[in-house]
Amino acid sequence: MGITTALCNSFKHELLKGLHDFDTDTFKIALFKASPTDNYGEDTTNYSVGGYDNDGGTSYSVNTTMTGNNNDEHANGNGYTTEGATLLSAAVTLSSTTAHIDFADPQWTSATLDSLGCLIYNYSTKGSVAGRAVCVISFTTVQSADNGVFTITMPTDGASTSIIRVA
Repeated sequence: MGITTALCNSFKHELLKGLHDFDTDTFKIALFKASPTDNYGEDTTNYSVGGYDNDGGTSYSVNTTMTGNNNDEHANGNGYTTEGATLLSAAVTLSSTTAHIDFADPQWTSATLDSLGCLIYNYSTKGSVAGRAVCVISFTTVQSADNGVFTITMPTDGASTSIIRVA
């Protein structure tokens, strides 16, 4: 199946419901395995929790989660820990009419892994649910590390370049 880069539709809804706070919540980035079984993109809703009401009448099923039916997260071990890495140094900025966020580049050291993409999600519990999806990122091709450092280089911070932008 595949991974499509997208801001998750559930995130857009939850942002307006006040369920994400980039100043106080903990955000993580988890890696998909090289050959995911399911499709991921704008309809991805959560890291692991399925079948919940999105505090506004929209219910989500388990097959819209990273670790749901087929568990497409990269396996634990070899330098990777399930649930991913904590995103550090979150900086929210408003440039003209676009709000955007920048994070420090996450790294996994002594890693031996292959990944086709990643999921940024809110690790904090909000409205009794943790793991709310923010965005899915496709690497386009499988990226690998062989007992080395696996780094995701975040794009340059800016209104037209940041990984998360709201215009």
